[in-house]
Amino acid sequence: EERRKREEAKRADEERRKREEAKRADEERRKREVEEEMRKQEEALKAEEEKKRQQEALRAEEEKKRQQEALRAEEEKKRQQEADAAKAQAEEEQARKAAAEAK
Repeated sequence: EERRKREEAKRADEERRKREEAKRADEERRKREVEEEMRKQEEALKAEEEKKRQQEALRAEEEKKRQQEALRAEEEKKRQQEADAAKAQAEEEQARKAAAEAK
């Protein structure tokens, strides 16, 4: 009887130890899963931030190109106005010479 009680107690202790070990292993597994999920979310956030940074850099580059193109167009307009003014002045000068010669 005594031996049977000791064996039963030993078996109960062994089962309790196995349950506790399984519980610890399960908790460790869950902890690793949570850490892995957090790592993935952090990586996804970093990737999203990098994508936004690149898009912003691209927008800034496009804006810079647009401004440069507008500046080139403005300079071309000025050159054309100067050329038109020079041409008008030359035509006016020629007309004066022609009028002077006609007198």
